[in-house]
Amino acid sequence: MNTGPTSSRPAVLAGCRPAAPAWVRAGAVLARLLPAGRYRLMNWWARPTAPFLARAGRGVGGFRFVCDLRDSTAREVCFTGRYEPRETAVVLALLRPGATFVDVGANWGYFSLAAAGRVGPAGRVVSLEPDPRLFALLEANAGANAFGNIHPVRAAAAAGPGELRLTGFEEDGGNWGLTRVADEAGPAGFTARATPLDAELDRLGVGPVDLLKMDIE
Repeated sequence: MNTGPTSSRPAVLAGCRPAAPAWVRAGAVLARLLPAGRYRLMNWWARPTAPFLARAGRGVGGFRFVCDLRDSTAREVCFTGRYEPRETAVVLALLRPGATFVDVGANWGYFSLAAAGRVGPAGRVVSLEPDPRLFALLEANAGANAFGNIHPVRAAAAAGPGELRLTGFEEDGGNWGLTRVADEAGPAGFTARATPLDAELDRLGVGPVDLLKMDIE
C-alpha cells in the first residue's frame, strides 16, 4: 500500500542517467580499495553532475538508487558502497527473511532498500518520510529495484494525528536529512500528515515488528 503520490516516480527515474559516469565509477573502485582516507578521497573526487542510478555495495544487497552527489549520504554509498557501517551491520544482522522492518525517517531509503533485500518477498518494510522531495526519491528507488515489499508512507510520526508544518533541507547544504518542525518566525516549509506510529501500522495491517529504526528530529 502506498499512501503518497506515485506520479513523481517515473519523473525522478526519467530525469537521471541510467548509470554512474566513468569518473565516478573509477573513484568508487579506488575508494573501496583504500584501507583509510576513503572519505577524504570521495569528497575531493566528487563534483557537480546530473543525478544518476548508482549501486550500493554487495554487502548491503547491491540495490540501485538515484544518486545526487550533493547529498552526503548518497555520495558515501556511491563511493564506499554503504552508509554508517556499524548501524548497517546491526540492521542486517538482526533481520531475517520474512521479517518486518519499520523505517521512521526513511530519507531516500538507504536502510529501507537494504532491509527489503534482506527480508525478501515474504517480509515487509514500512518507510515513513514526510519531505516530498525525499519521498519521491524513496518511491523511485523502491521502483528501480522492483521491491514490492516496501510500503512508502508520506507522513511524519507524531504523538497525535493531524498536520505538521516542517522545514526541509537545503539541496546544496550537503545533508539532506535535516527536516524539522518549522519555527513560526522562520522560513516557510511544507505541510505533512502527522500520525501516531501505532495507528499507522494498524491502518496498514502490520502485526509484530521485528526491528524499528528511527532517525527523526
